Order: sequence, then structure tokens, then C-alpha cells
Amino acid sequence: MDTNDLMENVRSFFIGQYKGVENSSSFICFEPLGSMIDPDDFKDENDAISEIKATEQLSILGDRLPQIDTIFFTNTSKLSSVYEELIESAVFSGSKISVEDKTPYISKFSEVKNDTLQKFNEVKKASIATPEGDYLPVYGYPKKWYSPDSPFWVNKSFSATENIKQPPPQPANNLEKPLPIVWRTKIMANPEILKAVETAPPNSTATAESIIVNAGYTSVMNKNNALKIGGLRFSQPLRMARVADPVLARAATFEPVEEKPKTAINNLSILKHINFADRIKLTNHILQQDTAPVEPVRSNGFSMSFQYCIVYLDRPWFDTSLFHYANVWYSLSLGENYFSTGAKDQSNTGVLKCIPTAMILIKDLKITAAWTAEDKEMANNSVGLGIFNISGSTINSNNELVNPGMQIVGWVCDVLPRLPIMNDPNIIP
Repeated sequence: MDTNDLMENVRSFFIGQYKGVENSSSFICFEPLGSMIDPDDFKDENDAISEIKATEQLSILGDRLPQIDTIFFTNTSKLSSVYEELIESAVFSGSKISVEDKTPYISKFSEVKNDTLQKFNEVKKASIATPEGDYLPVYGYPKKWYSPDSPFWVNKSFSATENIKQPPPQPANNLEKPLPIVWRTKIMANPEILKAVETAPPNSTATAESIIVNAGYTSVMNKNNALKIGGLRFSQPLRMARVADPVLARAATFEPVEEKPKTAINNLSILKHINFADRIKLTNHILQQDTAPVEPVRSNGFSMSFQYCIVYLDRPWFDTSLFHYANVWYSLSLGENYFSTGAKDQSNTGVLKCIPTAMILIKDLKITAAWTAEDKEMANNSVGLGIFNISGSTINSNNELVNPGMQIVGWVCDVLPRLPIMNDPNIIP
């Protein structure tokens, strides 16, 4: 099995395992580099694993907004904040109702909006990570997803002769881009972010967003680490003025920021003292900005095994009832498709285009090949092999490249329907 077959089989396998695969709005994207999970991240002051702490950290991770792409990249926007904006900005419209008496429709819309907003506000939990803070819970199933010793882990291997059953055909788009297996020997990171991370005290309440902003390196990127504005492409980081009004924000001017020199690091242990969720968010940001070259894999005869678990995400505060009544409301001061166009590709520029609905975990990763001498050396000095985190791993006497730890390697996401379906009629084009 060559490296291309290996990753295509991995992708096809997980598409087949997800229970919502028949739902055409679902897609799978992979981490740029597996995010390691240490159960010690969830210990309380009594040195016991805290389910409450794990839930809060998962809730922070589940509050991110990804792009529609093969690789799971996010920005600093929060799903909950944008969703709350959607609810609060919804205004009744009778433009698609033919009857003269619209009272029943107004009542139904008001009922659905009020119920949705009430559910959003009622389920908030007090934070144990941030004094006087709160969060909207995202529950993971299986509940003890953070435990490497739980019985739900399933063995999977990919042999040189195995043919994975292909999933139902999907429209050709950027979600079918190949996932290359290459050596990631180093990461080029913004030194200001590294400095901010180093100076953050252990178990600090510093968030990924505050570290990124304090480093003066906030950027908005598209799939190619570039932003298109008015047909122009900016390949360098961009700074955007903060604009409160959503309409003005869409028309805001983006000012190119001079590219800053970066520092090479060969592992991510510098982030270890940051809380679990913020560590992963910082890692994602650093990897979006990474410009380090990768090295090709020269070996062949690949096979791979691991244990996996698909963790389904439940947000009790995320109610789609308002979506079903899209014909009777618009968003105050916002245009149609502001939140989502409904398209499962990169033409969907909505601010709430898709949400993560499941997390793909693996552990006990073993990759076997007819390793060349060059690749054996690369294995000893690399942080990643393709999407897999192999930091600190070596090739053993059985020719296996082994990483026993748990890591997040991918996410299942659902694209949201077109919202809103009409413009604010009071805004003159």
C-alpha cells in the first residue's frame, strides 16, 4: 500500500463509520496535525479525573467555527456568539405569506424565537477554569471520551491488500483533496505568540484568543492562508478593525500587515502548561500560519493500525427550530445568506456555515513500512507524519513507528441550511 492509498482508505473508513454519512450536509475534515490528549489535563485538585473539567474543555473546543475544507482550520469567532446573533436578529416577515391575517404566523414565529432564546440562555454552566465566567456546554458521547482505558475503543488496521468499501459518491469539491503523507520536521511559529505562551503562568486563565491578540498577529485566512477581497488575494496576515455593526463589519477595510519573521520549533511542548482547549486552539492557529517546508516520504509497503473512537457532540442550547421557519423571518440589517448559503463547498461564505458534530480520536498508532534509512532518520526528528502526531516517536525493532497516546485526528461537520433566505427589506440596495 502506498501513502496515497493509505490516507484515502483512512478517510473512506471514517466516512463509513459516521452514522450521519447518508446526510449530504455532512463532511469529514482532518486536523493539520493530530492534537494530543493527556488525561492529566482533566485532573482536579484531588488529582482525580474530573468529568466536569473535561466537559468544559470539550465545550470550548466545540464552540469553534471551521471552514468547509479537507483540513480543520478555525478562526477566533465563537459558534455560540454567532448563533446568538442569528436568534436575536430574527425579525418576522410576511412577504411570503399570501393570507391577509398574518396573526397566527406572527404568534408562531414569536413562540419559536422566544423558546429558542430561552433554551440558549438557560443551560449556561459556571466555569471552573475562568473565575466568574460561564460557558455553554457541549457534551461528548461516549461520556468518558478522555479515558484511554475505557471499553469503547475499537481496533482498526489497514493492510497492504485491503480494499475499503467506498462511501456513497459525493459532489466533487475541495473536500476530496488528497491528504499527503509527508514528514513535518519543524513548525515555523510567530515568536510573539511563543513569547506570550512562555510567560503565561501554569494553569493560567489566558485564552488562546487573548494570546493571539496580544501577540498582534490576529489574522483572517481562507483555505490557502490567504484572504480574497474584491477579487484581490492577500497572502500575508491581515489586521481587521473591530466593527460592532454586522453590516459595517462586512464592508470593513482590511489592512495588510507586514509579515513577521518566524521561529522554528520541532515540537509543541511549549504549550503544555496552557489549558487543554486553548492549547489545541493555539496549535491550530500556529499551524495555519506555518510556512515550514515538508519532506517527502521515500519508503513503501505501508500498513497501519490504531484504536479509534468517534465522539458525538451534543449542544443542548443549539436549537434548529428557527431554521425550519426561515420563510417567515429575516435578519435585522443583514443580507440573505449572511449566516450560510447552504452550499457544502468553499463558495459558502456564511459566518455560520457549518458546525462540528463529532470528533475522531485515535490511540496506539502503529505505522509499518519498508523504511529507508532517510525515513528512519526523519521519524526520529519529526513532529508529524501527514495528519498524525508522532512527536517523540521512533521506529522500533519491529519496523513500527509508534505513538501510543490519544490524539484528535479529525472532525465530522454539518453544513447549515441557507440562512437567512431573504434580505432585510428596510435596507435600500
